[in-house]
Amino acid sequence: MLCLEQQNQTQDLLPLKRSFSDMNESDHDLSVQESPSSSSPKCMKPRGYQLQVFEVAKKRNTIAVLETGAGKTLVAVMLIKAIGEAIKSNGHKKLIVFLAPTVHLVNQQFEFIKNHTNMEVGQYYGVMGVDNWSLETWEREVNKNDVLVMTPQIFLDVLRKAFLSPEAVCLMIIDECHRATGNHPYTKIMKEFYHNSNNKPKIFGMTASPVVRKGVSSIVDCEGQISELENILDSQIYTVGDREEIEVYVPSAKETCRFYDQALFPSLDLKGKIEALCSKFDASLLELQGSLQSNYKDTDDKFNMLRKRLSNDQAKVLYCLDDLGLMCAYEAVKVCLENVPISNAECEVYRESYFLCKRFLEEVLCIIGESFPHGYENLLDLGSGYLKAVDLGYVSPKLHELLQLFQSFGGAEQVLCLIFVERIVTAKWTRCRQKSKRKHWSHFALARSIYYLLLM
Repeated sequence: MLCLEQQNQTQDLLPLKRSFSDMNESDHDLSVQESPSSSSPKCMKPRGYQLQVFEVAKKRNTIAVLETGAGKTLVAVMLIKAIGEAIKSNGHKKLIVFLAPTVHLVNQQFEFIKNHTNMEVGQYYGVMGVDNWSLETWEREVNKNDVLVMTPQIFLDVLRKAFLSPEAVCLMIIDECHRATGNHPYTKIMKEFYHNSNNKPKIFGMTASPVVRKGVSSIVDCEGQISELENILDSQIYTVGDREEIEVYVPSAKETCRFYDQALFPSLDLKGKIEALCSKFDASLLELQGSLQSNYKDTDDKFNMLRKRLSNDQAKVLYCLDDLGLMCAYEAVKVCLENVPISNAECEVYRESYFLCKRFLEEVLCIIGESFPHGYENLLDLGSGYLKAVDLGYVSPKLHELLQLFQSFGGAEQVLCLIFVERIVTAKWTRCRQKSKRKHWSHFALARSIYYLLLM
């Protein structure tokens, strides 16, 4: 079943983000009318429900639960500004740390804070080489910045190296805080450092859904996970009671279900061939591992990692075969090939092991490619070609239904589609198809309607 949720985009659908009132709970004018000079922060006016969340967050550690697009980060920036002003007026150097789980979000939040506050802001993530920074380098960053925006693993590493302590932080903002479960860096930061600190920073968590893990089968399960999240983050969840204003800016989606037929698979022995090929290459990796005659744990770890990669690549291809069809599986193998790491190891056995992982994918690509007739890709450009591709198993009925939805948009250029998928490889394949500029993929742009397409 394809689940289609449509929202009409209203004015200012993605609300701006904003500053936080002070630690002494004094009232400030949150309308923030600064001068229009390029060096001044941009003016922002919070909505009523954002002010509600802000007032609660001033008084206690809070997990703000608001829909995507409702403006959680606006409240975070309101907190940053107010706490930052209070700290500066006291003459004490205290840091504000903003944690975001991905590099993209770090970049996004860094730019917003920099553009909407007068504070000095730094951003940090692995590609910058921060893993190798010395204490002196971090001290320079701390001395020149008021706000540090980083991925949680970076912050965890800095804490473990004792380059920073929780006592040096006055406010910790945790984006997508629902991830604070299991062994996630968010959880480790809280358990290893925050809960053991004598002078704890204020916590402000942000999420669109506090319960996202598998295994939620009842209200009791849901309540248990919410309680666990609150305990880990030492915070209380807050949701806006009166949703009238939120509905104006982020209207509830209207859900439509589209049904499709069971997938047709043209070559029943193809999966067996791929599985047999994977077993053959896995055995070759084991043989290489044995030839090293090494008792070092890192040697075993490296080969186990490569065997797991081999198994994962096979699973991705078989998933695409079952769920999206032969053509998608073929393109998915290409995506996997692009991601095979290049080994610079001096050891010939290690280089050979990486080559085996690549060779496996090349042979899978060859096996799947042999199933196609010459010129099969032209089917995607013919009016009835997709139906023929479905009959042949090249395109799954589910994918065909999705493409039919695209066609129903007509030639409209103002359509934004968000396609939620189970596996990253599917998203990468979808992006590749859009970049190919083929008939059904090439005309989408940002729009006044948002469609959420959930592949279920």
